[in-house]
Amino acid sequence: MLDFFYRYRGNLCILVLCLYIVSPVIETVVCLFNRVERYYPLISYPIVILHIILPICILLALAVYAGVIRNIVITRRPLRPLLRENLPMVFFGLLVLWIAVDSVVTGTLGTWFEGHWYTNEPTILAVAYFLVWFACATLIRSPEQKERIALLSVVCSILVAVYALAHHFLSRAGLDASISSLPVAVFFNINHYGYYLAIHVMLAAAMFALGSKKAYRILGLAALAINTAVLNLNNTLGAWLACCAGFLFLLIVCAIVHRRFSWRALIGLGVFLVISGIMRIWTNQMFASVQNLALDIQRVVTDAEDAGRAGSGRWRIWKLTAELIAQKPIFGYGNEGIFDVLEAATKNGRPHNELLQYAVFYGIPGLVLYLCGVMSVFLAGYRARKALDGPTLLCLTGAFGYLVSSLVGNTKFYVTPLFFIFLGLGFCKDRPRRRDGTKEA
Repeated sequence: MLDFFYRYRGNLCILVLCLYIVSPVIETVVCLFNRVERYYPLISYPIVILHIILPICILLALAVYAGVIRNIVITRRPLRPLLRENLPMVFFGLLVLWIAVDSVVTGTLGTWFEGHWYTNEPTILAVAYFLVWFACATLIRSPEQKERIALLSVVCSILVAVYALAHHFLSRAGLDASISSLPVAVFFNINHYGYYLAIHVMLAAAMFALGSKKAYRILGLAALAINTAVLNLNNTLGAWLACCAGFLFLLIVCAIVHRRFSWRALIGLGVFLVISGIMRIWTNQMFASVQNLALDIQRVVTDAEDAGRAGSGRWRIWKLTAELIAQKPIFGYGNEGIFDVLEAATKNGRPHNELLQYAVFYGIPGLVLYLCGVMSVFLAGYRARKALDGPTLLCLTGAFGYLVSSLVGNTKFYVTPLFFIFLGLGFCKDRPRRRDGTKEA
């Protein structure tokens, strides 16, 4: 049985990733046959993720772990080079151990299987980000499989975008007042959908620039166009700015890896900016948000009385979160340990910055381990730039889009796994070889 798990580990890992990737489409189908309330879609989405997909993915991941560990034992592979080749998993593994210890110290063991009713993110799900979705993604080495997984996610984003646009125009036409006037699709609010869009705008742009087939590139361009249009209607400024940073990342990395300028990446940026400009005719919200950002920066720099309002109130939330971290810098407050305190002071139960979230939940050591794990993936890509293939770079670009948007957002049970999926798919273990056949350091 264990030999079977090892032999088909790639197929099992693909199933783990695809089960989550299609979850927004599953929820879309559910919503098509049920009424959606403003900003709060059906409670079925947490059920689909937490009670169906998560347990299945954990069981499949355990099967993969069992097969891989058995193979390591039988072949007597040296542990040191194995750990060196999988450095991100070392950091994330240490983070999971730290989270376990932190739960005991902070008295938040009860959150392991039952998270806060609003966030729907028990600790077991946070652990699954690293040990299930990221770990399984790193075991997929085939560029063709990586590209097809990214393609599936892009197709799903198009279907979700069509559903979001349909609801948006129904609301604009006054045909259904219960639907949000801004596109939220199957997500709980516009920001959460914005983070999802940030990933898929960058995946689509990278697929247009790097796709191995003409059909993939055409689909990528179409997905870029529709997701950009929805993102502007959605009006999540942090996600829009994350896409701008993502295009800069794509242009620079393409120049480094391919040693030439990527005109398709530049065309993708042009499409993004042109559509954003055209959408200004329909709604001026995104450009108004950009203008407000300049005013917010001025408020913060001059320490104005209303500086706390900057970033839709995020500056006040960040300052209070930093004060809380200073009080408990080592272990933090545990999963959701500051929700009531933060909500009472700011009407928001989370920091709206994932770096602050990791620090206030699991202490500064938890934040350091998280950052080391994430940055080691990108550093591995840079070290292996001569061997970096298009699909791997494509996945890294999608992960980068989310990473930037996470600076103004929180982890969410229906978006964050996507980040770890594409971060894992973007992890490059290969090293360029010297003329004598040995791998470069």
